[in-house]
Amino acid sequence: MPETNLSPYIHAANKQTFTDLVLNNSQKGPVLVNFWSKKAGPCIRQYPILEKIVEHYNGCLLLINIDVDSEQRIAADYAISSVPTLKLFKTQQPIETLHGFQNEADLKICLNRHVTLPSDIQLSVAMKQYSQGNIDKAYQIISQAIIEDPQNPRLPTTLCKLLKHEGKYQQSFELINSLPEAIKGSKDVLLIKDELQFILLAEQIKDVSGLIEKVKNNQADLDEYKQLSAFYILNKKYETALQQLMKMRLLSVENAANQAQQMIFKIFNLLGSQDPLVKSYREKLQQN
Repeated sequence: MPETNLSPYIHAANKQTFTDLVLNNSQKGPVLVNFWSKKAGPCIRQYPILEKIVEHYNGCLLLINIDVDSEQRIAADYAISSVPTLKLFKTQQPIETLHGFQNEADLKICLNRHVTLPSDIQLSVAMKQYSQGNIDKAYQIISQAIIEDPQNPRLPTTLCKLLKHEGKYQQSFELINSLPEAIKGSKDVLLIKDELQFILLAEQIKDVSGLIEKVKNNQADLDEYKQLSAFYILNKKYETALQQLMKMRLLSVENAANQAQQMIFKIFNLLGSQDPLVKSYREKLQQN
């Protein structure tokens, strides 16, 4: 139980100790805050998993327990409306929030994105080799690290980025498709995959000027629309790409609207939700 734990990596916090235990410690590394109540059965079932998780990370993660019944002010400050709620803090800010009971596997997937793991040391060694021009050695170290620690998402993500940097686009794309779903679905990996898809599409263009004329004269097929849109995206002409994809949506060709919208959403992900173009074209999609 949270009140009786003896681990140096697990503590209970109150309003007097919260700043030191959570905020200040989160400047040094990730801090997982467990908002709990002894009255809630899921909290009691959750706690042994949290203890096991902390032991697994062996000092790379702190667990701070906050009893919401006695620390109502802290719970209110962080909008805790149900328990258990887990919040992961880094650099004094909550960066992940998990509501309800979490199984061990899902919790590790979330935490592995943020906790420095032993395999990250191998990754640092590999990157040093890469920077010194020992590319094959770097790939070998990363590949071995992936075998030893398949749960660290930074290993395959870095390998994909290096392959892309080397111009091995198809190889990088195939590696992404072979990753576990939990890693393949992460934001960083999805962005890499989208960029690779744009590159592979644009590589199919043989004559850019000729393709522009075909699209202008409504003589292009769906693949050619996508190829030219990808070309504009890679050249950071995002509005031109969006204009063309909006035009593609209106083609009386099967699946045109769906394929165009998928590419539009990929541009949105690339630019971020606060970009003016994203806001403008979300409105246009809703109007059409």
